[in-house]
This record gives sequence, structure tokens and C-alpha cells, in this order.
Amino acid sequence: MEETTLEPRGFMQKLAAYPKKKPGAVLSLETMLYIAIIIIFVAIGIGIFSQRESAKIAACNQELDQIRSAVIQYSSLRASDDNDLDDLSTLFKAEAISADEAVDGASHGYFLQETGRWKHGSQGGDQVLNPWGDDSYHYDADTGKIYTEHTPLGGGDKKRYEILVGQTGS
Repeated sequence: MEETTLEPRGFMQKLAAYPKKKPGAVLSLETMLYIAIIIIFVAIGIGIFSQRESAKIAACNQELDQIRSAVIQYSSLRASDDNDLDDLSTLFKAEAISADEAVDGASHGYFLQETGRWKHGSQGGDQVLNPWGDDSYHYDADTGKIYTEHTPLGGGDKKRYEILVGQTGS
């Protein structure tokens, strides 16, 4: 009669008999957690960047409206109908309109306040720089538009922000 020996087959023995996994073959829970944290930080960074960009666009629209108001005031206080406003820096002067040129016989000035980036441009002199600081605001008397251009950070075509002096709102 043959003698058979029964090997013990409990849970621990079965677990020990499984082949061992090679280290690094499967992402551990810690590694997945680190990846998730990095993804969250990148998403927060992108959100902050896009929020800053939209804030600069809002500031640009507000400044276009402010410059338009100053141009309308300047034009309405001049006695002559011709618009000789070639440069927006005229709006910063204490006597932008002399008493001889004004409709009411008094000199007028300070249509725009010199503060922050509007004080001195990178090329020197008084300029009205846009929120990005890469271009100044321009006034085209022929078309009646105030505009600025901005090259996005990632490159690509310049974006033009403009407002028509005769209109209200953006």
C-alpha cells in the first residue's frame, strides 16, 4: 500500500506559493498619490495663469473706456472742430488745451492721471502702456478708434483690443 502524504494547504501556504511580483512592475499607491498631487498643482497653476490673463483683458477694456472718455472730453472742450490729438501723452499735460483753443476761454488739462505704468514708457517719455506692458495705447483720429495690441505668452498672432470713440460700452 502506498503511503500518501498530504501537504498542508492553508491560506498562508497558498499565498506563499504565489510567484513574487517584480518591484516596479505596478505603480504603488504612494506613487499614484504623488502623481495626483502633481496634477492638482499643475491644474491650480494653469487656473491662476488664465485668471491673471482674464484680469489683464478686463483691465485693458476698462482703460480703453477711460481713455475714450478723456478723448471725448478733450475734443468737446476744443473750440476748433479739427482733432489734432496725435499722441495720447497730450492728455497728461497740465495745459492740454490752452485758453485760446478752449470753448470757454479757460485752459484745461490732466485728462488722464499719470500713475503706475502710464507714467513713463519703456521708450522714454509719457506713454499709456497696456496691462501687459508690451505696447502702448494708440488713437487713430481718422477711424476714431483707440487700440492696443498684445502678443500672447505662448506666441502666435497679436491680439488687438480696440474701442470706437463714438460708442459707449465695450
